[in-house]
Amino acid sequence: MTMSRRGSWYKTRVTIAVASCAVMLFPLYWMVAVSFTSSREIRSRSLRLWPSDPTLDNFRQLFDRFPVWTWFGNSVAIAVVVTLITVSFNLMAGYAFAQLRFRGSGVFFIALLSTMMLPAWCRSSSWSPASAMPGLIRPAGHGAGA
Repeated sequence: MTMSRRGSWYKTRVTIAVASCAVMLFPLYWMVAVSFTSSREIRSRSLRLWPSDPTLDNFRQLFDRFPVWTWFGNSVAIAVVVTLITVSFNLMAGYAFAQLRFRGSGVFFIALLSTMMLPAWCRSSSWSPASAMPGLIRPAGHGAGA
């Protein structure tokens, strides 16, 4: 294969990759652009890629009408607790499988890996509603190593 043919194939692949990235990132760009657009401009018939008069009013209304910081705090709390539970149990299970030899370790290891492949909502029971914190945190204890 000559260098010119290889170079043209490389340019084609890069062009396709850049075009694919642009197509995939455009919805994210559009979401950001519309978030800075006023309600009046959104309702108008003109289509612009960036608002003519960017505004933060949409964000002010969002934080005034909804408890966004409470939702954010709940998400952080759940993520931290689930991460701590998962890391602590999986650390102990990993050590046991790596260092200790016991009868049935292969079967237990396959069972452990099988639970990792199930979504959390399949592993959980109806212990509490999903809107409550324990109902969201508890499925982490059903995962691998717990």
